[in-house]
Amino acid sequence: MRIYHPRLAWYIDIRANGASYISLADFFQQLFAALNKPISKYDYYNNELDDEDRNILTHIYLNRCRSQEEKQEGVKRVDFLRGKIEWMGLVAGKNGMWRLKTA
Repeated sequence: MRIYHPRLAWYIDIRANGASYISLADFFQQLFAALNKPISKYDYYNNELDDEDRNILTHIYLNRCRSQEEKQEGVKRVDFLRGKIEWMGLVAGKNGMWRLKTA
């Protein structure tokens, strides 16, 4: 199952974990893991983001982090959602993929 979100530069691939189907546990654990991956400097400094975008990401990252340890992990993919992190569901998307809806 491949998921996308308009604000993310990455696809999220969800796979069944030892069964012939994807369980809810598979789905939410893998979605959480994918969104909590730290980004690389190439993700932060790319042609799609301008200085304003990077300032917004930095602001969101600093607001998300509650501890110094968490800050040391850096900007994560979830920060690209720009605070729109409430689950709204999935809708059928393009090319057999699913669009993640958040608010």
